[in-house]
Amino acid sequence: MTLPALLTTLALLSPQAAVTEPEFAGTCTVVGQELRYTAEPGVANELTLTRAKYNLHLHDGAGPIKGCTPDAEPGDVMSFAVLKRVKISVGDGDDRVDMKAPDLVVIQGGDGDDVLRAGTNEDLLIGGDGDDDLRGGDGKDELNGGKGDDELNGGKGNDELNGGKGEDGLEGGPDTDTCDGGPGPDTLENCE
Repeated sequence: MTLPALLTTLALLSPQAAVTEPEFAGTCTVVGQELRYTAEPGVANELTLTRAKYNLHLHDGAGPIKGCTPDAEPGDVMSFAVLKRVKISVGDGDDRVDMKAPDLVVIQGGDGDDVLRAGTNEDLLIGGDGDDDLRGGDGKDELNGGKGDDELNGGKGNDELNGGKGEDGLEGGPDTDTCDGGPGPDTLENCE
């Protein structure tokens, strides 16, 4: 075997050559009246949720979403007459989730430096490990930073902010907010 042929064969057999990108950014399923979105491992998700009448639109800039019905618009859509809650788990990676729909949502960031945005309902944001940026919406939200140096902003509504372990910055907002920085030197503003 010639040297160039040997090098080509070794390159094809290397672990890096075996790595493939996931076919989907994530999967959405419906359990009862709850829509669940679960990210594929290794994907840095860029998920946006909007609603038009009974249609909940999910768009992930990281790729197509398995389990959703493709719509004429870019992205994916699920249609519901009644939906009680949306549960999102983006897992590892530096993810961004922006809830622009009025549905009740639970967003779990997981590992990585995540940017999570609540909607207008009473939402729960969980940053997980990493330096996360969590922003509440207009409702009574609960924001949990987790491990890492997190930034939490409650927005409107009577919110609960929990920084977790690390050097966190917590800002309550214009209403009555409760803040707990957790272990570490934290900065608290507009908190009860």
